[in-house]
Amino acid sequence: MRISANIRVTGDELDPDEITSILGVAPYISRRRGDVGTSASGKQTVSKFGYWVWKTEDALGVLTVNEHISQLQSRFAHTEATLRALPNAEHTWIDVCIATEDADERDARVEFLLDVRSIAALHTLGLPIEFNVY
Repeated sequence: MRISANIRVTGDELDPDEITSILGVAPYISRRRGDVGTSASGKQTVSKFGYWVWKTEDALGVLTVNEHISQLQSRFAHTEATLRALPNAEHTWIDVCIATEDADERDARVEFLLDVRSIAALHTLGLPIEFNVY
């Protein structure tokens, strides 16, 4: 199973460098509106809006959802109020992504348990939370 916990910030006029400077955290990926990038398939794309994304690290793929949330909380604990008032941020949220690597997707089942500490950490950050399960 692959898991990540992300902070996502988007906005038409978002300046990713300014977000990095304010938060003191380097993003996993960021773009300004109009920036040209390359998709996973190799196609060139133009960003329709600005975005800044930070994600947890787990090279071995062994961390639980709770451990990812703990990483997120420890990285952003100093910025709780700031996260809710970033300049030109139209949307800021936490994205928890869980993907199974089951070869037979018809039988894939994903379960996770959030402990009280993780729920409290998410609450303290004060952002909407999106769970994506694949």
